[in-house]
Formats: sequence, structure tokens, C-alpha cells
Amino acid sequence: MKNKQKGFIVPLVVTIIAILLIGTGIYLYYQHTNSAAPVLSAKNVTTNNNASAGSTFFDDSDLRISQPASIPVADNSASLFSAIPTGAISATDQSFITAYVTDYPSKSFPSLASAEKVIAKYPNLLSTFATAAIKQYQCSSETCSLQTIRNITNLAALESLVYFQQGKATQAESVATDIIAVGKSVSANTNDLITLLVGWSAQNLGYHTLSIVRPAGATDLFTQNEKNNLIAALHTQEENVLVFPYTGETEMIDYITSSNNKPTDIVLTPDDESMVNTYRQGATASANAWNPLETKKYFYESYSIELSNAALPCGATLATSTIDIGFNPNNTQTENYVGKTLYTTAFSPLSVTLSQKRCQIENLIQSL
Repeated sequence: MKNKQKGFIVPLVVTIIAILLIGTGIYLYYQHTNSAAPVLSAKNVTTNNNASAGSTFFDDSDLRISQPASIPVADNSASLFSAIPTGAISATDQSFITAYVTDYPSKSFPSLASAEKVIAKYPNLLSTFATAAIKQYQCSSETCSLQTIRNITNLAALESLVYFQQGKATQAESVATDIIAVGKSVSANTNDLITLLVGWSAQNLGYHTLSIVRPAGATDLFTQNEKNNLIAALHTQEENVLVFPYTGETEMIDYITSSNNKPTDIVLTPDDESMVNTYRQGATASANAWNPLETKKYFYESYSIELSNAALPCGATLATSTIDIGFNPNNTQTENYVGKTLYTTAFSPLSVTLSQKRCQIENLIQSL
């Protein structure tokens, strides 16, 4: 998309360009990087503004990611899920499975015999799922179908409930545990928001199913120490996703600053390049229009607060991570106007929503 605007003169134009650029930048960064889990170099979430006057650098290493080694193909369940064709489970059966799994137990459901007939149609898929449960999962969301994981975990949950109704408690618990294992693997090895949520959804389903099929009056399935470890892993998974956007933002900021800083993990189309160039023109329109260091600090402070929220226990009051930078969009002469526009347009807090979803799983874990 070509844009001949030479500067950020009209606030509306600025906003439109920022939306286009940042929306594209974040989307591409999420879509074109490996979805392996990031490695945090530190856990310090205190804002670090140790840059000296005139400096072009400050220490933000605690919010930078590095990619771990890829999981070997033989140990990666992604190939198993990818081999499952679209439509492997009929639409009619998917509707039956979803209703059964979501609302069980209920007197309004079809008979056990109906559920058994559905399960009997998919022995190969259930065998694939059992194999996948003992492997790790690592795949980019643009390459692998996350819907396949949703469908097959729902099928497995139906199998667990059928075993339970048949009086086969051991088999029922085993399948429910496999669902949890798949969910943990998906969410542990990603820094992508959507993939995390799919993994958490599987974990939620597995723990919920386990809470149904466990024998009445049974002792706790997990020790308190085991529960604490499971919950700690959820917090780490949330942190992985929250730290990821910061690295993407800073790479785009560097690229706006200089065409020599082209991101290595983003595939930019000609239209993307055109938008970056337009943004770059706005950044150089005046001496005070663009301050990349200060812009990075805006994002650094917000994502630091997001990380601190991810570390809090359920029920705690979360801090507001959108910082007040004193930005007036109608005043184009504001110092770092372009950077402030970029921050107010691009930053979107996630920790509140993620904490709510994480706590649903934590409550299930504590109940077991």
C-alpha cells in the first residue's frame, strides 16, 4: 500500500498509519517467528531506566527473548497432529462430542450407547492422541492447525467420560491425564498468545474431566507441592507470552529508526515496507518527533507491569499496565509525538484476561 504523505501533520493520518504499521508489525512478528518458548534472561520486572543522557541504549535484557533449540522431530507431536486431515471427525460427531463434553453430566444427554458408537468410529485418532500425549509439542500457529488439537482433545474427553460411565475408572483417569499432558506441552513450548490459549483450554478440559471421573471420596490426586509446581508452570507460560511482544515492538522501533536494522524474524511485504517508510518519514519530520529510546521505555515499563501481574496469585489486585505518558494526539508538536502515537496505538494489556483464564485452571488444580 503506497502512501505519499510526507509527515505526520494531521493527527488522524498519524493514527491511521500507526494502526496499520503496528497492527502489521505485531501480526507479522507473531506469525513469522518460531513459536518455541522464549527464555527469559532475568525475572526482574522493575523498570530499568539506567540509560545516561544522550544514550541510545538501556538495559532491557529481562524482557528480551531468545529461542531455545528446536524439539527433534521424533519427539515432537506436531507432525502427528498435522497428519490428521481436516474433517477427520464429522461435523455431526463434533457437535455431539462438544455438547457431551461441555455439559456432562446431564439427564438430557443421549444414551451411553450413543457416545460409545461415536468413540468406536475413531480408534486411529485416539491412538494418535495417546502417542502425542507422551511427546512434546512445538509448531508455529501459521503452520499447524490448532483446531485439530481442540477437536482431538474433545474426542479424548468423550472417551474418558465413556470409560467412567462403563465403570473403568483407571482408564478414564489415564485419558484425562493425557489431555492435561497435551495441553501442558502445547502451552509450555510457545510464546504465541493463541497457541497458549489452546494449550490452556486443553489443560482446563483435562483437569475438569479428571474432576468428574475421579472416584467419589478419593484422596487428593496431587500433593500440595505438586499442585504448587503445576501452578508455577502456568505462571511461567503466561510470562513467556507477555514478554514476547516487547521484543517485537523494539525490533520495529529499531527498523523505523534505521533501514539498516531490518528485523531478521519478520517477513515484510512491499506494502509493509511502504508503511514502515511512511512511518520513518514521520519520525524524521522534525527533531523532536521521534525518540526511539523513550519509546522503548514506554513499552518496557508496561510489559514489566504485565509480567509483575502474571506473577501474582489468583484474587490479587492487578496493577494497571497502561502508563500515562501525557500524550495529546491533537498536539503534533509534542516531543516524541510519533513514539507516543505508536505506544498508545500498539500497546494492549493482556495480563488481566490471561490471569482470569489461568485462575480457572488453578482452581481446578487446587480442587484435585
